[in-house]
Amino acid sequence: MVFHPNPLDSRVIGALVNKYAVTMLLATPTFLNAYTRRCTPEDFGSLRFVMAGAEKLPDRISQAFEDHFGIRPHEGYGCTECSPAVTVNTIDFRAVSFRQVGAKRGSIGHPLPGITVKIVDPDTLQPVGVDEPGLLLVRGPNIMRGYLNKAEKTAEVLRDGWYNTGTSQEWMKMVFCASPTA
Repeated sequence: MVFHPNPLDSRVIGALVNKYAVTMLLATPTFLNAYTRRCTPEDFGSLRFVMAGAEKLPDRISQAFEDHFGIRPHEGYGCTECSPAVTVNTIDFRAVSFRQVGAKRGSIGHPLPGITVKIVDPDTLQPVGVDEPGLLLVRGPNIMRGYLNKAEKTAEVLRDGWYNTGTSQEWMKMVFCASPTA
C-alpha cells in the first residue's frame, strides 16, 4: 500500500504508482480527471484495477482515462453511513461455458458481500419492478448504528435494519449489474 496525503498532487501520485508498481488505484472522478491531464501512461503502467467513488463517474472522464492509460475505471456507490461502500463494479468472471458480468457502463455494480439492497417506492416502501425507478435501501453489517445523540434523525433513516439512502432518482432503474434482491 502506498499513501500520499494530497490526492491533488497528480504528478507525485503518478510517480508513486510508477515507483512502487501499484496495481490498484482508488480515487474520485475529479482526481482521475486530473491524473489523465498530468500523468503519463508510463506512470500508471502497473495498474490492473481502478475504482472511482465519492461522486458520479461521468462517461467522458472514464473514456478519457481509458484512452490515456489503457485501463477503464470502475465505479462504486456508497455513503458515510454505509462505512462507506455499498456496491462496486468489478472485472468479469469467466469460466468454461460461464460468464458473470462484473461491470456495466453507467452502473454502480453489484452489492458487496454481506450487503443487501432493494429499490422501493418512496411513498409506500414496497419493492418496485426491476426496470422501475425508486428509493434505494441498504442492509448489512456495514450500516451505522445511528447518529451520535440524534435519535430522531436516526429513526428517519433506519427502519427495520434498512438504511434509507435518500437516493430516489430516475437513474436508479439501471444502476445495478444484476437485479437487486431483498
